[in-house]
Amino acid sequence: MRKMSLLASILSSIVFLQSSVYSADSFNADFENLAQPPKDWKIQGKVSIDTQEASKGKGSLLFERADKNVDDPTSLEMEAFPVKEGVWELSVSYKAALYSPDSSYNGAIAFESVDSSGKVLDKDEFAIIYGKNEWKLFKKNVEIPEGAATARFRIVMNKTYGKFSIDDLSAKYLYPSPKSRSIFSAIKFSSESIGNIFYPGDKTAFNVIVECRKDWAQENREVSCVISDYWGAEYTEPVKIKLGPGEKVNTKTIYKGKFDFSSMKLESGKYYEIHGTAEFAGEPPYKEKSTFSLLPKPVTKNYKPSEIPFVSNSWDNRIKDHFYLSDRLGLRWCGIFGGWSAKPPYEPSAPGVEHCKALGMGAVLGGGPVSAIEQHGGSYKDFTETALREGAKNLIMKYKDTVPLLVRMGNEPHGDAERVKEDLVAYKAVYEGVKQADPKITVIGSSCGTSEEFFKQGFQNYLDVFDFHTYEDPITMRTIFKRYDALFKKYGDCRKPIWSTEIGLNAQGMSHISITRDMIKKFAVFFAEGGQLMSWFDIFYPDPGTKREGTNAEAFDVFYTKYCLYSPKMMAVAYYNMVNGICIKKFVQEKIYEGGIDSVLFRDKDNKCLAIIWKEKNPQDVFFPLEKVSQVRLVRIDGSSAELDAAGKGLTLTISEDPVLLFFESANMKFSEKLEKPAISVSEIKPVIKGEDTKITLNAEGVSSNDISLVAPPNWIVKSLGAEEKKLSFTVTAPANTDAREGRLLLAMKNKGGELSIPVPITGRLSMRIVPEPFKDGVAGLKLIISNNSTVKDDVNYTISIPEEIVMEKGTFNKAAAVPFTATINGQTEGKLTLEGKSQKEFKLSVSNFNPLNIYKAKALLVDSAGKTMAMERLISGFVGIQKVKSPLKMELSADEAEWQKAPVQNISEERQYMIIGRNSKTKWKGVDDLSGKLRYLWDDSFLYMRMDVKDDKYVNQKSDVAIWNMDGLQILVDSARESSEKGGKYEYSLAEGTKGPQAWCNYSADSTTPTGEVKDIIVKVTKATDGTGSRTYEIAIPWIRLLPFKAVPGANLGMCTIINEDDGPPGRQSFMGWFGCAHSKQLDLVGDLILLE
Repeated sequence: MRKMSLLASILSSIVFLQSSVYSADSFNADFENLAQPPKDWKIQGKVSIDTQEASKGKGSLLFERADKNVDDPTSLEMEAFPVKEGVWELSVSYKAALYSPDSSYNGAIAFESVDSSGKVLDKDEFAIIYGKNEWKLFKKNVEIPEGAATARFRIVMNKTYGKFSIDDLSAKYLYPSPKSRSIFSAIKFSSESIGNIFYPGDKTAFNVIVECRKDWAQENREVSCVISDYWGAEYTEPVKIKLGPGEKVNTKTIYKGKFDFSSMKLESGKYYEIHGTAEFAGEPPYKEKSTFSLLPKPVTKNYKPSEIPFVSNSWDNRIKDHFYLSDRLGLRWCGIFGGWSAKPPYEPSAPGVEHCKALGMGAVLGGGPVSAIEQHGGSYKDFTETALREGAKNLIMKYKDTVPLLVRMGNEPHGDAERVKEDLVAYKAVYEGVKQADPKITVIGSSCGTSEEFFKQGFQNYLDVFDFHTYEDPITMRTIFKRYDALFKKYGDCRKPIWSTEIGLNAQGMSHISITRDMIKKFAVFFAEGGQLMSWFDIFYPDPGTKREGTNAEAFDVFYTKYCLYSPKMMAVAYYNMVNGICIKKFVQEKIYEGGIDSVLFRDKDNKCLAIIWKEKNPQDVFFPLEKVSQVRLVRIDGSSAELDAAGKGLTLTISEDPVLLFFESANMKFSEKLEKPAISVSEIKPVIKGEDTKITLNAEGVSSNDISLVAPPNWIVKSLGAEEKKLSFTVTAPANTDAREGRLLLAMKNKGGELSIPVPITGRLSMRIVPEPFKDGVAGLKLIISNNSTVKDDVNYTISIPEEIVMEKGTFNKAAAVPFTATINGQTEGKLTLEGKSQKEFKLSVSNFNPLNIYKAKALLVDSAGKTMAMERLISGFVGIQKVKSPLKMELSADEAEWQKAPVQNISEERQYMIIGRNSKTKWKGVDDLSGKLRYLWDDSFLYMRMDVKDDKYVNQKSDVAIWNMDGLQILVDSARESSEKGGKYEYSLAEGTKGPQAWCNYSADSTTPTGEVKDIIVKVTKATDGTGSRTYEIAIPWIRLLPFKAVPGANLGMCTIINEDDGPPGRQSFMGWFGCAHSKQLDLVGDLILLE
C-alpha cells in the first residue's frame, strides 16, 4: 500500500485519520493505497481514485465529466485539517484533458480557512487547471488568517467537460504572517449612504471600526482622521476619534467610534478622501483610506429610461448593489443576465429585474443562450432554433410589462467563418422571437464590432443597433466609427444606430486622474462621432477582504470595494457628471482649434447646453468665446465647480488634459472659429517646497491685482507681491507637514469672468528616489538618492529594505502571491547623515541573489530632524543597463553585429516565461527549439534599439495592420513614467512582419502626439534564419518621441515588457513567451527596468 502522510501521522486504512490528530504544520496527500475516496469526503459527480495514473507512484485523484453532463456538478470537498495563522505553501501536481475555449472552462482548486465554529474565514483560489497538460507541478503561497482552526481543499469543475487528475496535494507552514506582528488587522470606514455618496444636506458621518489582534489600551485608543482632496491637500485639521470599549468577535477585538463632520463646510459635487491613522507603541502607524462625495439627486431620474442614453454594466450584473450603485449615479438602464431553458416550455429568467422595477430603471436583457452558442459553452448544443425563438419570445412576454426592455444578443463572438455561420442561425431565431413578442423592442446586435465576417454573412439583418466594445484610446474610437461607415457602404447601405455596451480602459497601474481624463474624453468623442447609447465598464465587484486591491480587474471599477464597503473613486464622480450632464442633450458640434484644443457641444430641447473642452498637451490659457451666454457653471475634473459670468462674450480659462465641463443656456450658440488671447495668463510655475515661499508669476495686461485673487487649499498662505512691468506676482506657502502631492491653485476673477487653473507640484524639504542598479558580474542592486530641497541644513535618518519578491509563473506575475525576500544586502541599509541645503547624497546597495526574472518591492523610510517621516516604495526588476552607441546603428545585422555583442543578453528560455492564452488546449511548450529568444537593447540620442533573436519551429505570419499581434512577432508594453506614481498612460506596440511586410502598430499611446495605428517611423527589420526553421532575428529602432514623456538621458529608468507571440496555425496567437509582463493584459507595474548608461 502506498501512504498518505500528514507529518508524523500514517494513514493505515482507506480513510483519513480524524483532523484532531493532524499536525498544524503540514498536510500531504499522495492518494496511494486508496481503492476509493474516503466516505467523509463530500463528492458530487464522478470523482475516483485512479490506480493507473500518477505523478509519482501508483495513484492519483481523477475528476471526469462527459459533454452531455456538463451542467451536472462535479466537485469535492476534502476533510479539514488543523492549521495555524501564517504563510503556507500549497503544492499540487496535475494533468488535464479538458475542453477549454478559455481559462474559465477549468478545474479549480480552492483553499478554505475555517474557524472553530465552521465559518469560512477566507478562500484562496489556489490552482486553475484548463486545457491539455501532461503532469505539471504548481505551487503558491497563501496566508491563513488569525482565528483559523482548520483548512480544507475544495475542487470543482467549472463549465467544462473532459477529465483532470491531481496528485501530491500538500500544504506546508512556512512562517508567521507579516501582518500578525501588528496589533491592527484593519481600519474600516462606513456610512449610511450607498457608495458613500451623500445628498447635500445629509448628516455626513462615518462609522470608524478598528479590528485588533489583541487588546488596545484605552489611553491611546483613537484614530486620527483627516479629509483631503484627490491630490492630498488637507481640508481639515487632524480630528482625534475616540473609540469605545472593545467587543470580542472570534479572535479579534473590535473598537468603534464615529467621525461626524456635518459641521464642516464641504463642497457639493467634489470628490473627497478621508485618511485614518492608528498608532500603537513601538509599531509603525497603521493607515487606511476611504472616499466620499456629496451629489444631488440625479437629474436623469426625472426622465424615462428610453430618454437616457446610458447603460450600467458590471462584472456580475446579478448582485443587488450593482443596481443601487448604478441608480445613485443616475444610470437609467441596467444590464441583466437574461436567459431561458433549452427544453419546453423554455422557462425564461432575468435575475435582478425586480431591482430595476423598484428603482424605475429599464432592463437590458442579455441573451445567455446566444452567448453560450458563440463561445461553445455549457449545453449550447441543446438550443435548437425552436428553443432559441420560443425562449426569446417567452423572455419578452414575461417581463415586458414589468420594466422597459432592451435585448442584448450576445457578447464578443469569435470571427472565423464557420463559427459566424453557426452564430447567425441563433441571431435570426432570437431576433424573430423577440419581434414576435413585441416588434417595438430594440435588439442590440452581438458585440462583434467591425469584424467584417459578420457583415459578409448578413448578421446586420437580425439586429436593430450595432454594438462594439473598446478599451483603447479616444483616437481609436474615432477609427472604429470610420470602419463602420466603410462597412455600411460596402454591404448595401446597412446603416443602423451604433451603440457600445462596453467602453473602458485597461487601466491597471494607471492613476485615477488619468483614467478619469480618458473617461470624459471617450464620452464626448463617442457622441461626437455619432454614437447613440453607451456603457462605461464597469461599476464594481465585491471584495470581502483585500484580495482585489491593485489587481487588473479592480482597476476597471469606478467604486472602491475593499471589505465590501463601497466608496467612489474619482471616476464615479465623473461618471455621475457625464451621465447627468449629457442627460437628454443631443450632440450639436465638435470644434478642434489650432494647437489641439477639442470642444464638444451638447444641447437639449430646453436650450440647456454642455460644452466639454480639453487639450491633450501643454496647458493653454485662452479667452473662450461664448456669444450671448451669461451665467455658466464650470465643473472641474474632481467634481468641484464655480459659478461664472460670460457676460455675453466668453470666459478666460485654462484648457489642459483635465477636461472642463461648462453648463449654460443658449438656443443657438455655436463654437467660434478661433480662440482669443486672454488678458491674464500664467507666466511661470515652480514646484512648491513644503513650508517655504514659492513665487507664482502672471502675465497681466490691463488687469490689476485688485481684479483677481489666488485661491489655494485650506491652511496654505497666499500673499500678493503686486504688479511690475505687466506682471502680477504672488507667493504661496504650503504647510510644512502637508501630505499633498500637488496643489490645485485657482486664479479667480472678481467679475467672475473666468478662472485659471494652476497645478503646482509639491515636494518636501526632503525627497528621495529609488533607482535599480544594473546587473554586473552576477550582482544587482539599487540606489537610494536623498535630496534636501530647502536652503536649510538637515539631519536625516534613513532605512532601506527589499522585503518581498514576486515570482514569474506561467508567463505572468501574481502580486498577491509575493513572498518574503530573505537577502543579505551589501551596503548601508540604515544610517544618519547631514544634508546641506540644496544638496543630495546617494547610497548604492548590492545583492548577489537577485533573480533577473522576478520583481522586487523596495521600501525606504526617512526621518528628518523634526521627527517627520517620509516613506516610499516601488517595484524594481530586470536591472538591465543599456549601453549608448557612439554612432547610429545601420539597421543591418552584419554591420551592427559588433555593437550588439556589447549589449547584455536577456534570455527568454524558461518554461515559467511561457503563457498559454487558452484558446487552444493542445498548446504546450516543447523546449527552446519550439520557442525562445535572446533580447538585447542599445540606445543613442534618437532611438531605443532592440534586437530579438527568436528560435521558433514554425513561422506563421498571415495577418497585417492591427492584427499583427495575433501571429508570430513581438509585442512590447512600455511604462514611460516608471518612477512616477501618477501614470498618465501606457504604450503598447506590435512589431512583426506580416502580409504587408515589416510593420509597427501602436495599440495604446501615453501621449496625444503619438497616435495609435500604424507607426512608420519605427524601423522594423526581420531576418530569416538559414536553418529552415521559423526562427527570425528582429532589429528594431524606436524613436524616443514614440515614448514620450520619457527623456533619454544617462541614468533614466524606462519600464518595458517584451513578449514573443506564437502562432502555429489557426486560429491565431495561442501562446507567448516574455521578458516580464504583461503585454497581453496591459498591467503596467509588471514590466522590467531598463537603465540608460553613458
